[in-house]
Amino acid sequence: MNQGVDVTFTVSVNGTSPFTYQWKKNGADVPGATAKKLILNAVTTADAAIYRVAITNADGGILSGPATLTVIEPPAITGQPVGSTTLAPCGRL
Repeated sequence: MNQGVDVTFTVSVNGTSPFTYQWKKNGADVPGATAKKLILNAVTTADAAIYRVAITNADGGILSGPATLTVIEPPAITGQPVGSTTLAPCGRL
């Protein structure tokens, strides 16, 4: 994904409801991410990670497979071009 775009992860689940959801980023819980969808607004390179969701109901729980988010950073100029002057040879002496 390009930096600055919105990203949505969605999961589908079968079984007996109600379900609870907890999204994880590189294995750690994403605070407040407890819905069927995970929406990341204006992603940056800090959002690049492996995402999974833990789903539970009264009968147990399961962890989804991984979804990898790669964020592409646009090019940036880190140094401006520098002019130079070259003297042309001016004939024989």
